[in-house]
Amino acid sequence: MDYVGIAEEIDRQMLVNLTGRIGVTGMYAAAREKLGIPLTLHAAQLLMEKMNEDSVVFIATGWAGIHPSMAESDGPPGAASLARALSVAFRAVPIILVEDELIPSMKATMLAAGLFPLPPDEVLEAHEIGQKTGARYVCSVIDFPKDTQQAKKASEELIKKFSPSAVITVEKGGMNEKGVFHNSRGFATGKYISKIDYLIDEGKRRGIPTVGIGDGGNEIGMGVIGEWIKKEIPYGAKCRCPCGSGIAPYNKTDTLIVAPISNWGAYGLEAAIALLLKRPEIMHDGAIELRVLRQAADAGFIMARWGYTDPGADGVSGKYHSYVVELLRGIVLASI
Repeated sequence: MDYVGIAEEIDRQMLVNLTGRIGVTGMYAAAREKLGIPLTLHAAQLLMEKMNEDSVVFIATGWAGIHPSMAESDGPPGAASLARALSVAFRAVPIILVEDELIPSMKATMLAAGLFPLPPDEVLEAHEIGQKTGARYVCSVIDFPKDTQQAKKASEELIKKFSPSAVITVEKGGMNEKGVFHNSRGFATGKYISKIDYLIDEGKRRGIPTVGIGDGGNEIGMGVIGEWIKKEIPYGAKCRCPCGSGIAPYNKTDTLIVAPISNWGAYGLEAAIALLLKRPEIMHDGAIELRVLRQAADAGFIMARWGYTDPGADGVSGKYHSYVVELLRGIVLASI
Protein backbone atom coordinates (compact mmCIF):
# COMPACT_ATOMS: atom_id res chain seq x y z
CA MET A 1 0.00 0.00 0.00
CA ASP A 2 1.24 3.50 -0.85
CA TYR A 3 1.15 4.93 2.67
CA VAL A 4 3.08 8.02 1.63
CA GLY A 5 0.63 8.85 -1.13
CA ILE A 6 -2.41 8.36 1.11
CA ALA A 7 -0.78 10.34 3.92
CA GLU A 8 -0.25 13.14 1.39
CA GLU A 9 -4.03 13.29 1.05
CA ILE A 10 -4.49 13.26 4.82
CA ASP A 11 -2.07 16.16 5.16
CA ARG A 12 -3.71 18.01 2.27
CA GLN A 13 -7.15 17.70 3.83
CA MET A 14 -5.78 18.73 7.22
CA LEU A 15 -4.31 21.85 5.60
CA VAL A 16 -7.55 23.33 4.22
CA ASN A 17 -7.05 26.90 5.40
CA LEU A 18 -10.56 28.06 6.26
CA THR A 19 -9.16 30.60 8.69
CA GLY A 20 -6.84 32.26 6.17
CA ARG A 21 -4.01 31.86 8.66
CA ILE A 22 -0.88 33.58 7.39
CA GLY A 23 2.22 31.44 7.10
CA VAL A 24 0.73 28.00 7.69
CA THR A 25 1.50 26.75 4.17
CA GLY A 26 5.09 27.90 4.48
CA MET A 27 5.47 26.39 7.94
CA TYR A 28 4.14 23.09 6.65
CA ALA A 29 6.54 23.16 3.71
CA ALA A 30 9.48 23.95 6.00
CA ALA A 31 8.58 21.09 8.35
CA ARG A 32 8.04 18.73 5.42
CA GLU A 33 11.49 19.57 4.08
CA LYS A 34 13.00 18.82 7.49
CA LEU A 35 11.13 15.53 8.06
CA GLY A 36 11.04 14.26 4.50
CA ILE A 37 7.60 12.60 4.46
CA PRO A 38 4.01 13.70 5.19
CA LEU A 39 3.94 15.12 8.70
CA THR A 40 1.06 12.97 9.96
CA LEU A 41 2.78 9.83 8.68
CA HIS A 42 6.08 10.79 10.32
CA ALA A 43 4.36 11.27 13.70
CA ALA A 44 2.23 8.13 13.37
CA GLN A 45 5.24 5.97 12.54
CA LEU A 46 7.17 7.38 15.51
CA LEU A 47 4.32 6.55 17.89
CA MET A 48 3.82 3.08 16.48
CA GLU A 49 7.51 2.30 16.94
CA LYS A 50 7.43 3.24 20.62
CA MET A 51 3.93 2.57 21.94
CA ASN A 52 2.98 -0.85 23.23
CA GLU A 53 -0.31 -2.21 24.49
CA ASP A 54 -1.30 -0.44 27.70
CA SER A 55 1.27 2.34 27.22
CA VAL A 56 0.86 5.57 29.15
CA VAL A 57 0.93 8.66 26.96
CA PHE A 58 1.17 12.26 28.15
CA ILE A 59 -0.84 14.83 26.17
CA ALA A 60 -0.46 18.49 27.12
CA THR A 61 -2.86 21.18 25.98
CA GLY A 62 -4.62 24.36 27.10
CA TRP A 63 -3.82 27.99 26.36
CA ALA A 64 -5.16 30.58 28.79
CA GLY A 65 -4.63 34.22 27.91
CA ILE A 66 -6.54 36.96 29.71
CA HIS A 67 -7.62 34.89 32.73
CA PRO A 68 -6.36 31.56 34.14
CA SER A 69 -9.77 29.92 33.77
CA MET A 70 -10.38 31.15 30.21
CA ALA A 71 -8.63 29.04 27.59
CA GLU A 72 -9.26 28.66 23.88
CA SER A 73 -11.10 25.74 22.32
CA ASP A 74 -8.32 24.96 19.89
CA GLY A 75 -6.25 22.30 21.61
CA PRO A 76 -8.47 20.60 24.20
CA PRO A 77 -10.85 18.95 21.69
CA GLY A 78 -7.90 17.78 19.62
CA ALA A 79 -6.17 16.39 22.70
CA ALA A 80 -9.36 14.62 23.82
CA SER A 81 -10.04 13.05 20.43
CA LEU A 82 -6.41 12.01 19.98
CA ALA A 83 -6.47 10.47 23.46
CA ARG A 84 -9.53 8.46 22.44
CA ALA A 85 -7.76 7.32 19.26
CA LEU A 86 -4.68 6.16 21.16
CA SER A 87 -6.90 4.35 23.64
CA VAL A 88 -8.64 2.49 20.80
CA ALA A 89 -5.42 1.85 18.86
CA PHE A 90 -3.06 0.77 21.65
CA ARG A 91 -5.26 0.40 24.74
CA ALA A 92 -3.21 3.37 25.91
CA VAL A 93 -3.77 5.23 29.17
CA PRO A 94 -3.85 8.95 28.28
CA ILE A 95 -2.81 11.40 30.98
CA ILE A 96 -3.83 14.92 30.03
CA LEU A 97 -1.74 17.78 31.41
CA VAL A 98 -3.35 21.20 31.77
CA GLU A 99 -3.32 24.13 34.16
CA ASP A 100 -5.10 23.56 37.46
CA GLU A 101 -7.86 26.03 36.59
CA LEU A 102 -8.69 24.13 33.40
CA ILE A 103 -9.10 20.67 34.94
CA PRO A 104 -12.94 20.79 35.26
CA SER A 105 -13.37 21.94 31.65
CA MET A 106 -10.89 19.37 30.37
CA LYS A 107 -12.55 16.54 32.26
CA ALA A 108 -15.89 17.43 30.69
CA THR A 109 -14.27 17.46 27.25
CA MET A 110 -12.69 14.05 27.85
CA LEU A 111 -16.05 12.60 28.82
CA ALA A 112 -17.56 13.90 25.59
CA ALA A 113 -14.79 12.12 23.66
CA GLY A 114 -15.68 8.87 25.42
CA LEU A 115 -12.97 8.60 28.08
CA PHE A 116 -13.69 8.53 31.82
CA PRO A 117 -11.33 10.72 33.91
CA LEU A 118 -9.96 9.16 37.09
CA PRO A 119 -7.41 10.40 39.65
CA PRO A 120 -3.83 9.66 38.57
CA ASP A 121 -3.25 7.31 41.51
CA GLU A 122 -6.22 5.19 40.43
CA VAL A 123 -6.15 5.26 36.65
CA LEU A 124 -3.57 2.50 36.06
CA GLU A 125 -5.27 0.05 38.41
CA ALA A 126 -8.66 0.80 36.86
CA HIS A 127 -7.19 0.32 33.40
CA GLU A 128 -5.76 -3.07 34.37
CA ILE A 129 -9.09 -4.20 35.80
CA GLY A 130 -10.84 -2.85 32.72
CA GLN A 131 -8.82 -5.04 30.39
CA LYS A 132 -10.41 -8.07 32.07
CA THR A 133 -13.95 -6.72 31.94
CA GLY A 134 -13.92 -4.87 28.61
CA ALA A 135 -14.34 -1.42 30.23
CA ARG A 136 -10.99 0.05 29.28
CA TYR A 137 -11.54 3.65 28.26
CA VAL A 138 -10.14 5.58 31.20
CA CYS A 139 -7.84 8.56 31.42
CA SER A 140 -6.58 11.09 33.92
CA VAL A 141 -6.52 14.88 33.81
CA ILE A 142 -3.90 16.48 36.03
CA ASP A 143 -2.40 19.91 36.54
CA PHE A 144 1.12 20.87 35.53
CA PRO A 145 2.90 23.76 37.27
CA LYS A 146 3.32 27.28 35.97
CA ASP A 147 6.31 27.90 38.25
CA THR A 148 9.64 27.08 36.64
CA GLN A 149 11.23 25.14 39.50
CA GLN A 150 8.03 23.26 40.26
CA ALA A 151 7.68 22.39 36.57
CA LYS A 152 11.20 20.98 36.42
CA LYS A 153 10.54 18.87 39.50
CA ALA A 154 7.16 17.70 38.23
CA SER A 155 8.71 16.69 34.90
CA GLU A 156 11.15 14.34 36.60
CA GLU A 157 8.56 12.95 39.02
CA LEU A 158 5.83 12.33 36.45
CA ILE A 159 8.10 10.57 33.99
CA LYS A 160 9.60 8.45 36.74
CA LYS A 161 6.16 7.50 38.06
CA PHE A 162 4.35 6.75 34.78
CA SER A 163 7.15 5.91 32.30
CA PRO A 164 5.22 7.33 29.33
CA SER A 165 5.81 5.96 25.85
CA ALA A 166 5.32 9.41 24.30
CA VAL A 167 4.79 13.07 25.18
CA ILE A 168 2.46 14.98 22.84
CA THR A 169 1.50 18.65 22.87
CA VAL A 170 -1.55 20.08 21.10
CA GLU A 171 -1.66 23.89 20.80
CA LYS A 172 0.57 24.44 23.82
CA GLY A 173 2.55 27.64 24.16
CA GLY A 174 6.30 27.24 23.76
CA MET A 175 9.06 29.35 25.31
CA ASN A 176 11.47 31.27 23.16
CA GLU A 177 15.22 31.26 23.82
CA LYS A 178 14.75 33.63 26.78
CA GLY A 179 12.00 31.53 28.38
CA VAL A 180 9.17 33.85 27.32
CA PHE A 181 5.82 32.79 25.81
CA HIS A 182 4.13 34.93 23.16
CA ASN A 183 0.86 35.13 21.31
CA SER A 184 0.86 35.42 17.51
CA ARG A 185 0.67 39.21 17.78
CA GLY A 186 4.07 39.31 19.41
CA PHE A 187 3.03 40.07 22.99
CA ALA A 188 4.13 38.10 26.05
CA THR A 189 1.37 35.79 27.24
CA GLY A 190 2.90 33.24 29.60
CA LYS A 191 1.49 34.31 32.94
CA TYR A 192 -1.12 31.54 33.07
CA ILE A 193 0.65 28.84 31.00
CA SER A 194 2.14 25.64 32.39
CA LYS A 195 5.84 25.19 31.68
CA ILE A 196 5.46 22.03 29.61
CA ASP A 197 8.73 22.79 27.81
CA TYR A 198 10.54 21.24 30.77
CA LEU A 199 8.54 18.04 30.41
CA ILE A 200 9.56 17.89 26.74
CA ASP A 201 13.18 18.47 27.73
CA GLU A 202 13.06 15.69 30.31
CA GLY A 203 11.34 13.34 27.89
CA LYS A 204 14.00 13.89 25.26
CA ARG A 205 16.76 13.34 27.80
CA ARG A 206 15.22 9.94 28.57
CA GLY A 207 14.69 8.96 24.97
CA ILE A 208 10.90 9.32 25.06
CA PRO A 209 9.38 10.35 21.69
CA THR A 210 7.96 13.87 21.60
CA VAL A 211 5.31 15.20 19.21
CA GLY A 212 4.40 18.87 18.77
CA ILE A 213 1.18 20.02 17.06
CA GLY A 214 0.62 23.70 16.33
CA ASP A 215 -0.70 26.29 13.90
CA GLY A 216 0.83 29.69 14.58
CA GLY A 217 4.56 29.21 14.96
CA ASN A 218 4.59 29.94 18.70
CA GLU A 219 3.72 26.47 20.01
CA ILE A 220 5.92 23.80 21.57
CA GLY A 221 7.69 21.87 18.84
CA MET A 222 7.97 24.74 16.38
CA GLY A 223 11.67 24.92 17.17
CA VAL A 224 11.97 22.25 14.47
CA ILE A 225 11.46 25.08 11.98
CA GLY A 226 12.57 27.89 14.28
CA GLU A 227 14.94 29.54 11.81
CA TRP A 228 12.22 29.65 9.15
CA ILE A 229 9.76 31.17 11.65
CA LYS A 230 12.27 33.85 12.59
CA LYS A 231 12.64 34.83 8.93
CA GLU A 232 9.09 34.48 7.64
CA ILE A 233 6.50 34.79 10.45
CA PRO A 234 5.53 38.23 11.81
CA TYR A 235 7.33 38.81 15.13
CA GLY A 236 9.20 35.54 14.65
CA ALA A 237 12.60 37.09 15.33
CA LYS A 238 11.60 40.26 17.19
CA CYS A 239 8.49 40.40 19.36
CA ARG A 240 6.61 43.36 20.81
CA CYS A 241 7.50 42.64 24.45
CA PRO A 242 10.63 43.72 26.38
CA CYS A 243 12.46 40.44 25.74
CA GLY A 244 12.80 41.37 22.06
CA SER A 245 13.69 37.82 21.05
CA GLY A 246 10.70 36.85 18.95
CA ILE A 247 7.92 34.33 19.22
CA ALA A 248 9.81 31.33 17.77
CA PRO A 249 10.00 28.58 20.43
CA TYR A 250 13.32 26.99 21.27
CA ASN A 251 12.02 23.44 21.72
CA LYS A 252 12.47 20.94 18.92
CA THR A 253 10.19 17.95 19.32
CA ASP A 254 11.11 14.71 17.55
CA THR A 255 8.31 15.31 15.08
CA LEU A 256 6.02 18.21 14.25
CA ILE A 257 2.56 18.55 12.73
CA VAL A 258 1.52 21.93 11.33
CA ALA A 259 -2.12 22.68 10.50
CA PRO A 260 -4.31 25.82 10.16
CA ILE A 261 -6.11 24.75 13.35
CA SER A 262 -4.17 22.63 15.82
CA ASN A 263 -7.14 20.36 16.50
CA TRP A 264 -6.99 19.35 12.84
CA GLY A 265 -3.35 18.35 13.24
CA ALA A 266 -4.43 15.95 15.99
CA TYR A 267 -7.19 14.60 13.74
CA GLY A 268 -4.71 14.08 10.92
CA LEU A 269 -2.52 12.07 13.28
CA GLU A 270 -5.53 9.94 14.23
CA ALA A 271 -6.19 9.27 10.54
CA ALA A 272 -2.58 8.30 9.86
CA ILE A 273 -2.56 5.83 12.76
CA ALA A 274 -5.88 4.37 11.59
CA LEU A 275 -4.41 4.01 8.10
CA LEU A 276 -1.24 2.25 9.24
CA LEU A 277 -3.16 -0.14 11.49
CA LYS A 278 -5.96 -0.57 8.92
CA ARG A 279 -8.53 0.13 11.62
CA PRO A 280 -10.89 2.99 10.69
CA GLU A 281 -12.62 2.87 14.09
CA ILE A 282 -9.52 4.53 15.56
CA MET A 283 -10.59 7.77 13.88
CA HIS A 284 -13.50 9.55 15.58
CA ASP A 285 -16.45 10.66 13.46
CA GLY A 286 -18.33 13.88 12.84
CA ALA A 287 -20.98 13.15 15.46
CA ILE A 288 -18.34 12.70 18.16
CA GLU A 289 -16.62 15.87 16.96
CA LEU A 290 -19.81 17.90 17.36
CA ARG A 291 -20.41 16.43 20.80
CA VAL A 292 -16.86 17.22 21.93
CA LEU A 293 -16.99 20.79 20.63
CA ARG A 294 -20.41 21.38 22.20
CA GLN A 295 -19.22 20.07 25.57
CA ALA A 296 -15.96 22.03 25.37
CA ALA A 297 -17.96 25.22 24.84
CA ASP A 298 -20.44 24.36 27.60
CA ALA A 299 -17.50 23.69 29.92
CA GLY A 300 -16.07 27.16 29.24
CA PHE A 301 -13.52 26.86 26.46
CA ILE A 302 -13.54 29.99 24.31
CA MET A 303 -13.59 30.11 20.52
CA ALA A 304 -10.55 32.19 19.64
CA ARG A 305 -11.08 35.10 17.20
CA TRP A 306 -14.69 35.54 18.35
CA GLY A 307 -14.24 35.20 22.11
CA TYR A 308 -17.52 33.38 22.73
CA THR A 309 -18.15 29.94 24.17
CA ASP A 310 -19.56 28.67 20.89
CA PRO A 311 -18.92 25.09 19.72
CA GLY A 312 -16.04 25.42 17.30
CA ALA A 313 -12.43 26.61 17.28
CA ASP A 314 -10.43 29.50 15.83
CA GLY A 315 -13.50 31.20 14.40
CA VAL A 316 -14.71 28.12 12.51
CA SER A 317 -18.09 26.71 13.54
CA GLY A 318 -18.57 23.15 14.66
CA LYS A 319 -20.17 21.84 11.48
CA TYR A 320 -17.06 22.59 9.43
CA HIS A 321 -14.87 20.80 11.96
CA SER A 322 -17.15 17.78 11.64
CA TYR A 323 -16.79 17.93 7.83
CA VAL A 324 -12.99 17.84 8.14
CA VAL A 325 -13.22 14.83 10.45
CA GLU A 326 -15.54 12.98 8.10
CA LEU A 327 -13.33 13.70 5.09
CA LEU A 328 -10.30 12.37 6.96
CA ARG A 329 -12.30 9.27 7.88
CA GLY A 330 -13.32 8.96 4.26
CA ILE A 331 -9.70 8.91 3.13
CA VAL A 332 -8.93 6.13 5.60
CA LEU A 333 -12.01 4.08 4.73
CA ALA A 334 -11.36 4.36 1.00
CA SER A 335 -7.75 3.28 1.44
CA ILE A 336 -8.13 0.17 3.60
